[in-house]
Amino acid sequence: MKKLFILTVTALLIVCSFSACKGNARQDVKKNNIIIKEESSVESSPSIDTNTYSDVSSTTECKDVFKDEEVEEELEEVKEELEEVEKEKDEATVELVGVNKLRPDYDLGTCKDLSGNVTVVIFYLNDFESSWTSEKINKFTEREVKPGLRFLENSALKFGINLSIKIEEIHSDIYYEDEVETNIKESGYATINALDAAAKSLGYSSDQDFINSYKKKYSTEVICYCVFNKEGNSYALNPKRGTDIDIEEHVLLFAYDIGSTGLEPVGCQSSVVAHETLHLYGAEDYYNPEERKTLAKEYYPNDIMLSCKYFLSLNDFGDITAFYVGWIDDVPNLLFEETW
Repeated sequence: MKKLFILTVTALLIVCSFSACKGNARQDVKKNNIIIKEESSVESSPSIDTNTYSDVSSTTECKDVFKDEEVEEELEEVKEELEEVEKEKDEATVELVGVNKLRPDYDLGTCKDLSGNVTVVIFYLNDFESSWTSEKINKFTEREVKPGLRFLENSALKFGINLSIKIEEIHSDIYYEDEVETNIKESGYATINALDAAAKSLGYSSDQDFINSYKKKYSTEVICYCVFNKEGNSYALNPKRGTDIDIEEHVLLFAYDIGSTGLEPVGCQSSVVAHETLHLYGAEDYYNPEERKTLAKEYYPNDIMLSCKYFLSLNDFGDITAFYVGWIDDVPNLLFEETW
Protein backbone atom coordinates (compact mmCIF):
# COMPACT_ATOMS: atom_id res chain seq x y z
CA MET A 1 0.00 0.00 0.00
CA LYS A 2 2.88 2.33 0.87
CA LYS A 3 4.57 1.57 -2.44
CA LEU A 4 1.33 2.30 -4.29
CA PHE A 5 1.04 5.68 -2.56
CA ILE A 6 4.67 6.66 -3.38
CA LEU A 7 4.28 5.76 -7.06
CA THR A 8 1.02 7.71 -7.35
CA VAL A 9 2.58 10.82 -5.78
CA THR A 10 5.60 10.51 -8.09
CA ALA A 11 3.35 10.47 -11.16
CA LEU A 12 1.46 13.53 -9.96
CA LEU A 13 4.70 15.45 -9.28
CA ILE A 14 5.98 14.72 -12.78
CA VAL A 15 2.77 15.96 -14.37
CA CYS A 16 2.66 19.08 -12.16
CA SER A 17 6.32 19.90 -12.88
CA PHE A 18 5.76 19.58 -16.59
CA SER A 19 2.67 21.80 -16.52
CA ALA A 20 4.34 24.43 -14.36
CA CYS A 21 7.41 24.61 -16.57
CA LYS A 22 5.38 25.03 -19.74
CA GLY A 23 3.27 27.70 -18.04
CA ASN A 24 6.39 29.63 -17.04
CA ALA A 25 7.73 29.39 -20.55
CA ARG A 26 4.51 30.84 -21.97
CA GLN A 27 4.68 33.71 -19.48
CA ASP A 28 8.27 34.46 -20.51
CA VAL A 29 7.28 34.59 -24.17
CA LYS A 30 4.38 36.93 -23.43
CA LYS A 31 6.60 39.18 -21.36
CA ASN A 32 9.21 39.35 -24.13
CA ASN A 33 6.55 40.29 -26.65
CA ILE A 34 5.39 43.16 -24.42
CA ILE A 35 8.95 44.41 -24.03
CA ILE A 36 9.48 44.22 -27.73
CA LYS A 37 6.41 46.34 -28.40
CA GLU A 38 7.39 48.94 -25.81
CA GLU A 39 10.88 49.26 -27.21
CA SER A 40 9.48 49.56 -30.72
CA SER A 41 7.13 52.37 -29.73
CA VAL A 42 9.83 54.37 -27.93
CA GLU A 43 12.59 54.00 -30.46
CA SER A 44 12.32 54.23 -34.19
CA SER A 45 15.56 52.33 -34.55
CA PRO A 46 15.89 49.25 -36.73
CA SER A 47 13.21 46.53 -36.30
CA ILE A 48 13.86 43.35 -34.36
CA ASP A 49 14.83 40.24 -36.27
CA THR A 50 11.94 37.86 -35.58
CA ASN A 51 13.96 34.89 -36.75
CA THR A 52 16.58 35.59 -34.10
CA TYR A 53 13.83 35.98 -31.44
CA SER A 54 12.30 32.65 -32.43
CA ASP A 55 15.65 30.92 -32.06
CA VAL A 56 16.16 32.32 -28.56
CA SER A 57 12.63 31.34 -27.48
CA SER A 58 13.08 27.74 -28.67
CA THR A 59 16.42 27.42 -26.91
CA THR A 60 14.96 28.66 -23.61
CA GLU A 61 12.07 26.23 -23.77
CA CYS A 62 14.38 23.29 -24.46
CA LYS A 63 16.52 24.17 -21.45
CA ASP A 64 13.72 24.92 -18.95
CA VAL A 65 11.05 22.37 -19.87
CA PHE A 66 11.10 18.54 -19.99
CA LYS A 67 10.70 17.21 -23.47
CA ASP A 68 7.29 15.66 -24.10
CA GLU A 69 8.88 12.36 -25.03
CA GLU A 70 10.84 12.10 -21.78
CA VAL A 71 7.78 12.90 -19.66
CA GLU A 72 5.69 10.32 -21.51
CA GLU A 73 8.39 7.68 -20.99
CA GLU A 74 8.59 8.40 -17.24
CA LEU A 75 4.81 8.36 -16.89
CA GLU A 76 4.66 5.08 -18.77
CA GLU A 77 7.23 3.57 -16.40
CA VAL A 78 5.27 4.77 -13.37
CA LYS A 79 2.06 3.40 -14.89
CA GLU A 80 3.66 -0.01 -15.39
CA GLU A 81 4.91 -0.04 -11.79
CA LEU A 82 1.45 0.92 -10.53
CA GLU A 83 -0.10 -1.91 -12.52
CA GLU A 84 2.45 -4.33 -11.05
CA VAL A 85 1.62 -3.19 -7.51
CA GLU A 86 -2.11 -3.61 -8.16
CA LYS A 87 -1.48 -7.09 -9.53
CA GLU A 88 0.52 -8.07 -6.44
CA LYS A 89 -2.22 -6.68 -4.19
CA ASP A 90 -4.90 -8.65 -6.04
CA GLU A 91 -2.85 -11.84 -5.79
CA ALA A 92 -2.34 -11.28 -2.05
CA THR A 93 -6.09 -10.77 -1.59
CA VAL A 94 -6.90 -13.98 -3.45
CA GLU A 95 -4.32 -15.84 -1.37
CA LEU A 96 -5.75 -14.52 1.91
CA VAL A 97 -9.28 -15.48 0.89
CA GLY A 98 -8.01 -19.00 0.32
CA VAL A 99 -6.30 -18.96 3.71
CA ASN A 100 -9.47 -17.84 5.45
CA LYS A 101 -11.29 -20.90 4.15
CA LEU A 102 -9.09 -22.88 6.54
CA ARG A 103 -10.35 -20.85 9.52
CA PRO A 104 -14.12 -20.86 8.90
CA ASP A 105 -15.14 -19.41 12.30
CA TYR A 106 -12.86 -16.40 11.92
CA ASP A 107 -14.38 -12.94 11.42
CA LEU A 108 -18.00 -14.10 11.56
CA GLY A 109 -19.60 -11.89 14.21
CA THR A 110 -19.00 -8.70 16.16
CA CYS A 111 -15.65 -9.87 17.56
CA LYS A 112 -13.26 -9.31 14.65
CA ASP A 113 -9.70 -8.55 15.70
CA LEU A 114 -8.06 -9.80 18.89
CA SER A 115 -5.26 -7.24 18.89
CA GLY A 116 -4.56 -3.68 20.03
CA ASN A 117 -6.89 -2.32 22.70
CA VAL A 118 -9.89 -4.45 23.64
CA THR A 119 -12.65 -3.53 26.09
CA VAL A 120 -14.32 -6.00 28.45
CA VAL A 121 -17.74 -5.53 30.04
CA ILE A 122 -18.87 -8.03 32.71
CA PHE A 123 -22.44 -8.67 33.78
CA TYR A 124 -22.92 -10.57 37.04
CA LEU A 125 -26.46 -11.91 36.79
CA ASN A 126 -28.76 -13.23 39.52
CA ASP A 127 -31.50 -15.78 38.81
CA PHE A 128 -33.99 -17.87 40.78
CA GLU A 129 -31.23 -20.35 41.70
CA SER A 130 -28.28 -18.12 42.51
CA SER A 131 -27.11 -14.60 43.32
CA TRP A 132 -23.97 -12.53 43.76
CA THR A 133 -22.54 -10.46 46.58
CA SER A 134 -20.01 -7.65 46.13
CA GLU A 135 -17.33 -9.78 47.76
CA LYS A 136 -17.94 -12.74 45.42
CA ILE A 137 -17.94 -10.45 42.40
CA ASN A 138 -14.59 -8.94 43.36
CA LYS A 139 -13.05 -12.36 43.97
CA PHE A 140 -14.25 -13.83 40.68
CA THR A 141 -13.05 -10.80 38.73
CA GLU A 142 -9.59 -10.74 40.32
CA ARG A 143 -8.93 -14.48 40.59
CA GLU A 144 -10.61 -15.87 37.49
CA VAL A 145 -11.30 -13.25 34.82
CA LYS A 146 -8.17 -11.09 35.01
CA PRO A 147 -5.67 -14.00 34.95
CA GLY A 148 -7.44 -15.42 31.88
CA LEU A 149 -7.13 -12.09 30.09
CA ARG A 150 -3.44 -11.77 31.02
CA PHE A 151 -2.87 -15.23 29.55
CA LEU A 152 -4.23 -14.00 26.23
CA GLU A 153 -2.08 -10.85 26.30
CA ASN A 154 1.08 -12.85 27.05
CA SER A 155 0.25 -15.42 24.38
CA ALA A 156 -0.21 -12.65 21.81
CA LEU A 157 3.29 -11.31 22.53
CA LYS A 158 4.80 -14.67 21.55
CA PHE A 159 3.41 -14.12 18.07
CA GLY A 160 4.41 -10.47 17.84
CA ILE A 161 0.88 -9.19 18.52
CA ASN A 162 0.30 -6.21 20.80
CA LEU A 163 -2.83 -6.92 22.85
CA SER A 164 -4.19 -4.94 25.79
CA ILE A 165 -7.47 -6.16 27.29
CA LYS A 166 -9.03 -3.85 29.85
CA ILE A 167 -12.11 -4.39 32.01
CA GLU A 168 -13.92 -1.07 31.66
CA GLU A 169 -17.26 -1.80 33.31
CA ILE A 170 -18.78 -4.30 35.74
CA HIS A 171 -22.56 -4.44 36.16
CA SER A 172 -24.43 -6.34 38.88
CA ASP A 173 -27.87 -6.35 40.51
CA ILE A 174 -29.27 -7.67 37.24
CA TYR A 175 -31.95 -10.33 37.50
CA TYR A 176 -32.36 -12.88 34.74
CA GLU A 177 -35.90 -14.26 34.99
CA ASP A 178 -35.73 -17.18 32.52
CA GLU A 179 -34.19 -20.59 33.02
CA VAL A 180 -30.44 -20.80 32.40
CA GLU A 181 -29.13 -23.71 30.33
CA THR A 182 -26.08 -24.92 32.24
CA ASN A 183 -25.13 -28.01 30.23
CA ILE A 184 -25.32 -27.53 26.48
CA LYS A 185 -23.23 -30.66 25.91
CA GLU A 186 -26.07 -32.69 27.34
CA SER A 187 -29.09 -30.82 26.02
CA GLY A 188 -27.79 -29.23 22.85
CA TYR A 189 -29.46 -25.95 23.80
CA ALA A 190 -27.96 -22.67 24.97
CA THR A 191 -29.21 -19.62 26.81
CA ILE A 192 -29.02 -17.06 24.04
CA ASN A 193 -30.75 -14.01 25.51
CA ALA A 194 -28.82 -13.31 28.72
CA LEU A 195 -26.83 -10.45 27.17
CA ASP A 196 -29.97 -9.06 25.58
CA ALA A 197 -31.72 -9.02 28.96
CA ALA A 198 -28.69 -7.40 30.61
CA ALA A 199 -28.47 -4.72 27.91
CA LYS A 200 -32.17 -3.88 28.26
CA SER A 201 -31.75 -3.54 32.02
CA LEU A 202 -29.31 -0.71 31.26
CA GLY A 203 -31.78 1.02 28.97
CA TYR A 204 -30.60 -0.28 25.58
CA SER A 205 -33.12 -1.58 23.06
CA SER A 206 -31.18 -4.80 22.43
CA ASP A 207 -27.84 -6.55 22.81
CA GLN A 208 -26.96 -5.34 19.30
CA ASP A 209 -27.73 -1.76 20.28
CA PHE A 210 -25.54 -2.19 23.36
CA ILE A 211 -22.56 -3.64 21.45
CA ASN A 212 -22.71 -0.97 18.74
CA SER A 213 -22.92 1.82 21.33
CA TYR A 214 -19.98 0.50 23.31
CA LYS A 215 -17.81 0.04 20.25
CA LYS A 216 -18.35 3.72 19.49
CA LYS A 217 -17.90 4.69 23.14
CA TYR A 218 -14.51 3.02 23.53
CA SER A 219 -13.42 2.82 19.87
CA THR A 220 -12.30 -0.76 20.47
CA GLU A 221 -13.40 -4.34 20.18
CA VAL A 222 -15.90 -5.17 22.95
CA ILE A 223 -16.06 -8.52 24.77
CA CYS A 224 -19.03 -9.24 27.04
CA TYR A 225 -19.22 -11.85 29.80
CA CYS A 226 -22.49 -12.88 31.46
CA VAL A 227 -21.61 -14.69 34.69
CA PHE A 228 -23.85 -16.84 36.89
CA ASN A 229 -22.89 -17.88 40.40
CA LYS A 230 -23.58 -21.59 40.03
CA GLU A 231 -22.40 -24.80 38.35
CA GLY A 232 -22.36 -25.09 34.59
CA ASN A 233 -20.37 -25.71 31.43
CA SER A 234 -19.32 -22.27 30.21
CA TYR A 235 -19.78 -21.58 26.51
CA ALA A 236 -19.27 -18.93 23.87
CA LEU A 237 -22.20 -17.67 21.84
CA ASN A 238 -21.33 -16.60 18.33
CA PRO A 239 -22.63 -16.99 14.76
CA LYS A 240 -22.31 -20.50 13.39
CA ARG A 241 -21.64 -21.51 9.82
CA GLY A 242 -24.72 -22.39 7.86
CA THR A 243 -27.26 -20.97 10.34
CA ASP A 244 -29.35 -17.83 10.46
CA ILE A 245 -29.22 -17.46 14.25
CA ASP A 246 -28.66 -13.80 15.06
CA ILE A 247 -26.60 -13.60 18.26
CA GLU A 248 -24.36 -10.80 19.42
CA GLU A 249 -21.14 -12.52 20.44
CA HIS A 250 -20.50 -12.99 24.15
CA VAL A 251 -19.51 -15.63 26.71
CA LEU A 252 -21.76 -17.27 29.29
CA LEU A 253 -19.59 -18.11 32.32
CA PHE A 254 -20.36 -20.18 35.41
CA ALA A 255 -18.56 -19.79 38.72
CA TYR A 256 -18.11 -23.56 39.06
CA ASP A 257 -17.85 -26.50 36.70
CA ILE A 258 -20.60 -29.10 36.49
CA GLY A 259 -20.17 -31.68 39.28
CA SER A 260 -18.00 -29.47 41.47
CA THR A 261 -18.46 -29.12 45.21
CA GLY A 262 -18.47 -25.36 44.97
CA LEU A 263 -15.06 -25.33 46.61
CA GLU A 264 -12.86 -25.34 43.52
CA PRO A 265 -9.37 -23.87 44.02
CA VAL A 266 -8.65 -20.26 43.14
CA GLY A 267 -7.96 -19.71 39.44
CA CYS A 268 -9.60 -22.88 38.17
CA GLN A 269 -11.97 -20.94 35.89
CA SER A 270 -9.32 -18.60 34.46
CA SER A 271 -8.41 -21.10 31.74
CA VAL A 272 -12.11 -21.34 30.88
CA VAL A 273 -12.23 -17.55 30.49
CA ALA A 274 -9.33 -17.65 28.03
CA HIS A 275 -10.67 -20.69 26.15
CA GLU A 276 -14.17 -19.31 25.65
CA THR A 277 -12.90 -15.85 24.71
CA LEU A 278 -10.82 -17.39 21.93
CA HIS A 279 -13.96 -19.01 20.53
CA LEU A 280 -15.35 -15.51 19.92
CA TYR A 281 -12.43 -14.80 17.58
CA GLY A 282 -12.50 -18.04 15.60
CA ALA A 283 -10.60 -20.61 17.66
CA GLU A 284 -11.96 -24.17 17.49
CA ASP A 285 -12.05 -27.00 20.01
CA TYR A 286 -9.42 -29.68 19.47
CA TYR A 287 -11.22 -32.44 21.37
CA ASN A 288 -13.85 -32.94 18.70
CA PRO A 289 -14.01 -34.95 16.48
CA GLU A 290 -12.01 -37.83 17.89
CA GLU A 291 -9.57 -37.90 14.95
CA ARG A 292 -8.64 -34.27 15.54
CA LYS A 293 -8.26 -34.93 19.26
CA THR A 294 -5.75 -37.71 18.52
CA LEU A 295 -3.63 -35.40 16.39
CA ALA A 296 -3.91 -32.53 18.87
CA LYS A 297 -2.81 -34.73 21.78
CA GLU A 298 0.28 -35.68 19.79
CA TYR A 299 1.28 -32.23 18.53
CA TYR A 300 -0.44 -29.78 20.91
CA PRO A 301 -0.99 -31.71 24.15
CA ASN A 302 -1.20 -28.58 26.32
CA ASP A 303 -2.98 -26.19 23.97
CA ILE A 304 -5.69 -24.13 25.67
CA MET A 305 -8.19 -25.30 23.02
CA LEU A 306 -7.62 -29.01 23.67
CA SER A 307 -8.24 -29.78 27.30
CA CYS A 308 -8.42 -26.36 28.95
CA LYS A 309 -6.51 -27.62 31.95
CA TYR A 310 -7.59 -26.56 35.42
CA PHE A 311 -4.81 -24.04 35.94
CA LEU A 312 -3.47 -21.59 33.41
CA SER A 313 0.14 -22.55 34.03
CA LEU A 314 -0.59 -25.99 32.59
CA ASN A 315 -1.83 -24.57 29.28
CA ASP A 316 -0.01 -23.14 26.30
CA PHE A 317 -0.86 -21.55 22.95
CA GLY A 318 -0.05 -23.33 19.68
CA ASP A 319 0.40 -21.95 16.16
CA ILE A 320 -2.90 -23.41 14.92
CA THR A 321 -4.77 -21.49 17.61
CA ALA A 322 -2.80 -18.39 16.61
CA PHE A 323 -3.75 -19.01 12.98
CA TYR A 324 -7.43 -19.47 13.81
CA VAL A 325 -7.67 -16.11 15.60
CA GLY A 326 -5.74 -14.24 12.89
CA TRP A 327 -2.44 -13.70 14.71
CA ILE A 328 -0.52 -15.44 11.90
CA ASP A 329 -1.39 -16.06 8.24
CA ASP A 330 1.12 -18.83 7.56
CA VAL A 331 -0.91 -22.03 7.47
CA PRO A 332 0.41 -24.67 9.93
CA ASN A 333 1.14 -27.93 8.14
CA LEU A 334 -1.09 -29.95 10.47
CA LEU A 335 -4.16 -28.21 9.03
CA PHE A 336 -3.60 -30.08 5.78
CA GLU A 337 -3.90 -33.42 7.52
CA GLU A 338 -7.03 -35.22 6.35
CA THR A 339 -8.15 -36.13 9.86
CA TRP A 340 -7.78 -32.62 11.30
